[in-house]
Amino acid sequence: AQLMGHDAELSTDNRQRVNTINRAGQHLLALINDVLEISRIEAGRVSLQTVACNLREALAGIEDIIGSRAAEKGLTFFVERSGDIPDYVLADCHRIKQVLINLLGNAVKYTDSGRVLLRLTGQVGSIRFEVLDTGPGMSSHEQAQLFQAFYQTPLGLAKGEGTGLGLTISREFGRLMGGDLRVASESGWGCVFSFTL
Repeated sequence: AQLMGHDAELSTDNRQRVNTINRAGQHLLALINDVLEISRIEAGRVSLQTVACNLREALAGIEDIIGSRAAEKGLTFFVERSGDIPDYVLADCHRIKQVLINLLGNAVKYTDSGRVLLRLTGQVGSIRFEVLDTGPGMSSHEQAQLFQAFYQTPLGLAKGEGTGLGLTISREFGRLMGGDLRVASESGWGCVFSFTL
């Protein structure tokens, strides 16, 4: 389907069909990867690749991905930095990106108007990451179950996307990196997801 998408002679209708096939394939691949990732976590087979990570470059890539998704929905997306944020950190850059893309992707998915913000705060020897949105928020009951594998909020079920594994995986990655993923929210007032590494 990806190869067919490059065919300049495709009609408009067929191009739309090929694009639909590609989106469906990417969605299925993401679901399969989530299930495999949670299986590796449960089996204790996940390890970190701690290297010199170009944090500035990683964040720029995340901004491109999330910025375009937010723009499609008419949302404002921006990154706010305060304190000392180094360009390079010793960390598993791939895992940091996975967690941030999951959190920001969820924020964009569930926010229908307003903004999504990624805030980085440099502290002595650590960086605090916060993802804030102006979405519908969650009840305390939903928050209590949020990090359980396969749990989806009623709104998540209504959207019909995902597996309910993204936050479980993100929390485990956060813990592997020495932090912990937390949520603060109220119904009708958006969400704040945060972790410190």
